[in-house]
Amino acid sequence: MIQAELSIPHRQIDLVTSKHREQLVSIMRYARFLSGETPVEWQALLGPDVIGLTHPEVVADIAQRFVSFNQQHGIILSAEEQTLLLTTPWIHDWGEMVIEGVGIGDITFEHKTSDHEAMELQVFLTVLNDIPENEVREVMRNVYAEIAKNCVSKLGRMFNAVERIGYLETAIRAFIGVDGRHIANWRGLVGNVLSNQIEKLLEYRREYPYVDEVLIQTDDTIDRMFTAVLADGVPLDNAGEVSYDLTKLQKAKKAWSKRGKKRGQVRV
Repeated sequence: MIQAELSIPHRQIDLVTSKHREQLVSIMRYARFLSGETPVEWQALLGPDVIGLTHPEVVADIAQRFVSFNQQHGIILSAEEQTLLLTTPWIHDWGEMVIEGVGIGDITFEHKTSDHEAMELQVFLTVLNDIPENEVREVMRNVYAEIAKNCVSKLGRMFNAVERIGYLETAIRAFIGVDGRHIANWRGLVGNVLSNQIEKLLEYRREYPYVDEVLIQTDDTIDRMFTAVLADGVPLDNAGEVSYDLTKLQKAKKAWSKRGKKRGQVRV
């Protein structure tokens, strides 16, 4: 266990989770790719990352691995920085709830707008009022603003890398399937993630040893994912829209083809 984890305000986080448990259970992430699957089937085939209640635990696990591995390779965070970064997964999606009719739910990466972000902030601040301690509320407000929603700050950039690893891991689950079974629109989900995440992860691998390690370990799988998705046409999502931008996917594939397979190596 990372020592800083002991300072995460779990009691207050559990208070919010308990109050909104029913709604969090009902949030199905990547829902635009649903094609008749039940919530139980969705989670069984894609894992706990795709349900609102269990998603934070998945991200928290990635964040802990990220901090530990990077620390072993010379990227050292102070105890306070570790605490703030490791608190972020537990609260970063509170704004995706719907409170008293206000809220938008989970919006996929490329569809999220500034209006969506503004509404998420409004919902987040409402949820934050469930926590009685002023000091804890202030810390969480700053974590949300400076880390969860700020991908250029030191810790915000790290958390952005963590989130993108999470997207990749879910896409790999969709591609591999479970006992020969897949979600119906697995090509759409996989193509969407590859088109939106690979180039940024290739950038982050230069900074963060753990991102590099993830890409090394998944290199062959990502190769096969690109091949499988590009071998067919672009499927539609459940709103009748294309599941991903083919031009972006082809651009991501070109960037991926220039990667190196040794740690930190990217061909130019």
